[in-house]
Amino acid sequence: MNKRTGIARPSGKGRAVVGEDERRNDHLCTQILATTYVWLAFNVVIIVVTACGNIASPRSDSDSSVFFPQQQVRPRERPLALLTGTLVMVEGCLRVTNDFGDNYLIVWPSDVTLSTNSDVIEIHNRSGQIMARVGGEVNFGGGEVSQTVAAQSSRQIRQPAAICLGPYWLAGEIIPP
Repeated sequence: MNKRTGIARPSGKGRAVVGEDERRNDHLCTQILATTYVWLAFNVVIIVVTACGNIASPRSDSDSSVFFPQQQVRPRERPLALLTGTLVMVEGCLRVTNDFGDNYLIVWPSDVTLSTNSDVIEIHNRSGQIMARVGGEVNFGGGEVSQTVAAQSSRQIRQPAAICLGPYWLAGEIIPP
């Protein structure tokens, strides 16, 4: 202790202990920081992978302006009602409207594809046969389903940003024109 100021000065031994504590604290902070960075990087990867997995091509490769939700697999039990109407495009959503005022967003079977050829939007089966065309009459087997059932059938319906809302028609058989 300094007799004039009354302030205690640490001895040489005390300084070494303080320096060692500081090094331990620095090492601990470095470990915590490294762990935080690894945790953050891991979570970013998980978020990106999850987000990309949920996107799963909600639109056709041929036209990114058409929302084309498809069933992931054919359900074991399908509704067997008949929907007859006109296939229309409303704000990027393929819908069927009819004289009864119905306006269904179609959840398409997994084995059909969407194609656009100079402003003509068509749905084809596996062998390339045209099954439906925007502006044309269509006949679908299937039935109206809730959003929950539609979301279980198609990942695209689950997307929070999906702009195409129900009512939903889970398409089974598409009867060609």
